[in-house]
Amino acid sequence: MDAFLNSIIKSSTCDGGVRDIALKVAEGGRISTDEALALYQKAPLGLLGMLAFAVKESKTDRKVFFNRNFHIEPTNVCVNNCRFCSYKKPKGDAQAWELSLDEILHQVKRYKDSRATECHIVGGVHPDRDIDYYCNLIREVKNIIPALW
Repeated sequence: MDAFLNSIIKSSTCDGGVRDIALKVAEGGRISTDEALALYQKAPLGLLGMLAFAVKESKTDRKVFFNRNFHIEPTNVCVNNCRFCSYKKPKGDAQAWELSLDEILHQVKRYKDSRATECHIVGGVHPDRDIDYYCNLIREVKNIIPALW
């Protein structure tokens, strides 16, 4: 374990249980769901970041990984009304928009030879589109670019 991280954990003002869990993580141990929840609820954010970095380094050293992705935004129509989100227009709103399946697939085709590794599909929770719609959409995207994740 990194001596610096060890000293940070041991000098932490966290309660003893959180400190013990943090030491377990820093030493490469597995933690339970309850222990993970305790860290999430009680550990300082900085300590969580340091633990996450230590685990990442133990698994992949200093290697960094990237993907090439493109974004598809099928609609901004959404049944929710989250204050922070730009995908929150009710169906029928003057500012609401939704792409047809053909329009979406036309966007995907633009990336066919782009070396993209991921298609990131993000948008509103449309009231008329169910899981079957999105499963079909993903199948159609994969038919155009099979190598996508």
